[in-house]
Amino acid sequence: MSQLTVELARVDVAAIRHVGLPAALARYRSHLPELVWNAAALEGNTYTLPEVRTLLGGVSVAGKPLDDERQILALSEAYSHLDQLLADRAFRLDKGTSDRRT
Repeated sequence: MSQLTVELARVDVAAIRHVGLPAALARYRSHLPELVWNAAALEGNTYTLPEVRTLLGGVSVAGKPLDDERQILALSEAYSHLDQLLADRAFRLDKGTSDRRT
């Protein structure tokens, strides 16, 4: 049996350039389709990235299971809720925030 070795590297967080909330939110929003697609794909969703972009643009994708469509839309809603919490500076990394329903 082979053995797996994992090495953790230290990250110098002081070297990370602070861009401010507006720029960070703009970057987050520009990557929303990829974030939704990645989360859905991990759950076995059949949508491709272009199909996710189409659905998030307001156009249904023919031939896809309704459950997959609902999952994409629910993920988009959750990410939008996170966006609002961040914009309002109300995000907290705690159980209450994690368990909150939109």
